Amino acid sequence: MSGLSHSDSSKRDECVVVRADVLVARMAAAQHGAISAAQLVGLGLDDRGIARRVAAGRLHRKHHGVYIVGHLALAPFADEAAAVVAIGTHAALSHRSSAFIDGYGTKPANIEVTVPPERSARRAGITIHRARVDPTDLSRREGLPLTNPPRTLRDLSRSLSLDALETYVAQAIALRCATHADLAAHTHGAPNLRRVLAEAPTLTRSKAERLVLKLIRDAGLARPETNVRVHGWEVDAIWAAAKVVLEFQSWRFHGNRAAFERDHRKRLALEQRGFVVVAITWRQLQDEPLTVVARIAAALAGR
Repeated sequence: MSGLSHSDSSKRDECVVVRADVLVARMAAAQHGAISAAQLVGLGLDDRGIARRVAAGRLHRKHHGVYIVGHLALAPFADEAAAVVAIGTHAALSHRSSAFIDGYGTKPANIEVTVPPERSARRAGITIHRARVDPTDLSRREGLPLTNPPRTLRDLSRSLSLDALETYVAQAIALRCATHADLAAHTHGAPNLRRVLAEAPTLTRSKAERLVLKLIRDAGLARPETNVRVHGWEVDAIWAAAKVVLEFQSWRFHGNRAAFERDHRKRLALEQRGFVVVAITWRQLQDEPLTVVARIAAALAGR
């Protein structure tokens, strides 16, 4: 009697399962770990096969009809890729998510995606923006569709505070994601972005120092020493007896990400040695001078 034995049949089925999982892993790896239910079906899995893999932890359901393959759950940008797969055609990562992918922003709590106005899409954990995006405003990074920095910063300028927008703009320029000219060409309908770019040439440490010293003098506070070294770190201003340090915080002053991170370490080191560090921004100096003076006075009074 010819035919496969039970053992041979089991081996064949096992080979089919292994081959399917290999194909799934390959496709997901090319999509930062994300894969759709339709793609799984196309690779030979049925509903029961998908359910078994979910139960075994080999697939993780991220959105309706979208999964992340188990061993790729921690892949860079897996959440962003899953959002793009979930929303589908004409979706582009945008706003804070686009800035995060391009390296000049932090990852937001919800993935942000822009779709055409006529699209009706809703997913938990995804913030949907509806707007027209010209093809020239799109790019790809790590295989993911996203708005380019000029378009991203124009979009963000409508919701960010001026301080936050200045940080995003300066970091994008410092990391060479965009030039001042690139951004200036995208200020139509974005008055806050235009304002930040117009003020850029004036954002110098020396001007900030002169302004803050005038505020301190006018308020009758003790004059600090400026640009001195403390425990191996140069500080912008210090009241040594009170152990109060004043630092200017702005990407315009730091110039690049490494310098910004270095100043963060400086602040931690000084605080560990008992100093109070008052960090102020250029925007606060311009728009909230009384608040700046009040913060400095409070820090001095508390010491």
